[in-house]
Amino acid sequence: MVLQWVHDNIGFFGGDNNRVTIFGCSAGATNAIQQGMFTRNYGLFQRIISQSASAMFHIPDSNALEDAQYLGQATSPKSVVDTSLQLIKLNGDLVFGAPTVLTTKLHAASPGAKQFLFEFTANPPFGFLPKPDYVSGANHIDEIAFVFGTEPYLFYLDPETTWEIQLSRKIVRYWTNFVKSGYPNMPDPVTPTWPEFDQENYYHLTLEENTTDNSVGQYLKVRETNFWFNVVPGVNEAIASTDDDHYKCPDVSSAPYHIKSTITLMAGILVSSLVKTPSPESCFVCIM
Repeated sequence: MVLQWVHDNIGFFGGDNNRVTIFGCSAGATNAIQQGMFTRNYGLFQRIISQSASAMFHIPDSNALEDAQYLGQATSPKSVVDTSLQLIKLNGDLVFGAPTVLTTKLHAASPGAKQFLFEFTANPPFGFLPKPDYVSGANHIDEIAFVFGTEPYLFYLDPETTWEIQLSRKIVRYWTNFVKSGYPNMPDPVTPTWPEFDQENYYHLTLEENTTDNSVGQYLKVRETNFWFNVVPGVNEAIASTDDDHYKCPDVSSAPYHIKSTITLMAGILVSSLVKTPSPESCFVCIM
C-alpha cells in the first residue's frame, strides 16, 4: 500500500514515479530485495540499494567440511585469535558474502538488468556495533554514517584532509547519482569509475580509506560462493545418500554445548529463494 501510494502521489511533491528507489541496510536490505521479488510491486519502483545484507541465506547441514575449509585440520595448532578470525570469516561468508554475490549474479541474468557490487572495508574510528580490537576493517552497518554523513564524529574532522569526510562525500555522490540515473557514475562526475557487474567480468568497487582506480576489482568472493552453494550442497547430498552412519552429521541433541550453539546459529538463519519475477532495472548490492 505504501509503495502504491508513493507511486500515485509522488508527483504532487515534485517527484517522478518512474525514478523511485528503495533501499535498506541489514534486515532492511533483505526486505528491499524481497520487495523487488514481489510481482505485485512491478512498476512501483525502478531501483534498489541493498547494504549489508542479501535476500538469500544458505543453511548447510553441519559437518566437518566447513570446519576444514575455514579452520584447517583439527590437529593444527591455532591461537584463540586466529580461530576467532576464521570463525568471523566463516559467518561473514555464509551470511553476507556468498549470498550477496549469488544474488548479484542471478540479477545480472535478467534481460536489461544493471547491478553494481561494492564491498565496504574502511575502518572508521567510530562504529554502530562493538568489535574486538584484533578485528580490522569495517563492521556490520558501518557504512551508514558515510552514506548519510550524520555520524557526529564526522563534524569534528577537517573536510579537506580527513579520509572519512572524503570517502563520505564520494559515497553520497555515488548513491545520489544512482538514484537520479540508475548509474553511480553520472550525472555528477566521481572517481573512480564504478564498473557494472556482469556475468563475465564480476566487477566490484571496494570502498576503502583511499578509494582509487586500484579499488576496482573482479571476482569478489567467487571461491567462497562456489564453496557454500556448490561444494557444500554436493557433499551433503552425498553424505545423506550413504548408509554408513560414520559419515552422517551428529545428532544435535547429543552434541556438546558449544557445538550445539554453533549448529543452532546456522539453523536459525532465514532462507529465501529468488523467483523469476520482473526485477528492478538497477540494483546496488553490498557485502558487509
